[in-house]
Amino acid sequence: MAGYKELVDEYRFNQTETELSGTRAFYPLTGGASSLPVIGDEFYDYVEGETIANCNLRSIEHGIYFPDPSDRSKWKKKYVCNYSTKPRGGGMIRSTDLDERRFQMGGEILTIPWSDDEESPSWKWQDEAALKQPLSLSNIMGSFTRTVVFNSDSEKDTWLKAHLETKGGTINDAEFEGFREGAVLFSSFSGGTQYDDQGDKIWVFELEFSYRIIRAAGGWDASGNAITKDDWLYIWRKEISYSGAGAWDKPKDGNTPANNIFAKTHFDDMF
Repeated sequence: MAGYKELVDEYRFNQTETELSGTRAFYPLTGGASSLPVIGDEFYDYVEGETIANCNLRSIEHGIYFPDPSDRSKWKKKYVCNYSTKPRGGGMIRSTDLDERRFQMGGEILTIPWSDDEESPSWKWQDEAALKQPLSLSNIMGSFTRTVVFNSDSEKDTWLKAHLETKGGTINDAEFEGFREGAVLFSSFSGGTQYDDQGDKIWVFELEFSYRIIRAAGGWDASGNAITKDDWLYIWRKEISYSGAGAWDKPKDGNTPANNIFAKTHFDDMF
């Protein structure tokens, strides 16, 4: 009866800060009790007598084994099985957890020039004297990520055509991830192929969204109204406002209907 015998002295199990890995080796032996593992099988730890979850067989190397080291004319094929918690694709490993989020925050600093008009200065000091130096307004800006995973090339291609080509560089048409309408820009994505625990190829993309919040202090439009949405559509217009101090305004083109600087699309159906 055909079978395999394990070379127990070649057993290895390694632990590092980022990975669990191990090695098992087999050679063919008539009547052998062992069977040859297959890609995706989990590693069995002889010392602890337990299977190591998610430490899967990633590759099998083919070599030579000499049952009798003194007789090099007699040899058998050897199968060296390499296990690891890291996918066999190597490179940067991206999380496949669809619930994972990563946020960061920074700021946007806008420098506003002063006016030389002594009679109607755009900004004043507390004592009503004309302000004759630049001042700054700050907005909240940052980014966050979400993950999408595809199990086949066709799923990936369908998603790219349906979403990336139409929504890249647009802003949200409704509240998204807790941010108000028009405050989130689909700014970039990155990723590619890697391998799951069973050794199957998958596609993992990390989508990056940039948010911009015009702060309440200085967050007025040309009519004196507070800005509560469409933050990405506003640009500071220094020569106009209800008070002569400049204001946020939305540029538009000459088409009918007019277009703003960013189009709006729906983001929720990308996931």
